[in-house]
Amino acid sequence: MAGSGEAGLRPVREEELEEVRERLARQLPHSIVVHGAVSLAKRYGLHTLRPASILVPACPQPSCLTVITNPTSSAMQTLVVFWNPEEDTARDVMDQLSRLAVLDWSQPVHFIAIPTALLDSIEAVGSVGSQRVRYSRQYPVHIYTLQTARTQDEGLPPEYVMASLKGSDATTVWTRWSLNAFDSLASTKHIITSFPSVGVYKREPSEPHQTKQSTNNPGSLEEGAERTLVSWTLLFKLGWIGHTFTLPQHRRRGLARAATQALARQLQFEGLLPYVLLWVGNDKSIKLHEGLGFRRQCEVHVLLAEPDQ
Repeated sequence: MAGSGEAGLRPVREEELEEVRERLARQLPHSIVVHGAVSLAKRYGLHTLRPASILVPACPQPSCLTVITNPTSSAMQTLVVFWNPEEDTARDVMDQLSRLAVLDWSQPVHFIAIPTALLDSIEAVGSVGSQRVRYSRQYPVHIYTLQTARTQDEGLPPEYVMASLKGSDATTVWTRWSLNAFDSLASTKHIITSFPSVGVYKREPSEPHQTKQSTNNPGSLEEGAERTLVSWTLLFKLGWIGHTFTLPQHRRRGLARAATQALARQLQFEGLLPYVLLWVGNDKSIKLHEGLGFRRQCEVHVLLAEPDQ
């Protein structure tokens, strides 16, 4: 094993993102979450991921080891990490993490979306630096990527219109997200204004109805239009399509399906890989995404590391 050396981790430079992305692409699908974040940084700029930081080994030896600190803006300590076991051992990686000043291992730390292939090796490392830790696996989900998109357009009923979300929609989106403890309202607004998103709006009764709107181009709302947001999906800063929700009174009309298809098409157009995280056993959501051409790749977990006093 080449190893990432003793030099520690440093912030990635803008001009290095493509090389890092290519290394991670060779480890897909297990690297997909870190690969997704690096791809967003390459496409929209490193500043769009703040307060998250992408860290890579400071040593000159190329390595897949990539760490993303503060991917969420909640009070919880969170990070995302991926490495190639043929290059680095789990103990090497945990030693690198123990030296990060932004993490306090005497408090709980959440590893976000760790692939099952790496879980056992992490859990076998019983300490981070001098701190003994215990682990628990949470939130098992499967990653689905868009393999072959449907050619049929999932249009909208005429009383609805599709557009990119606005910053003023952030409160509606955040309050209805079941996992909003992991991120703040301000961060949700930042995500909406920085990355692609799709909202479905109910037309006002006085507006003339049009024929079904195509999902090829969500467009933007006309200046001064007063419409009600009823369904949406957006791109999280780690690259997955999520936060998908439809108000109960507007369900069973294909709104979330149409919004997801529109966002996936936009990501493909921009050279990004559309993917989603779906709860194990969520048959309804799995059926919807498989119908749009998404296929299951691998399982990931949130891994909680807590001090073992």
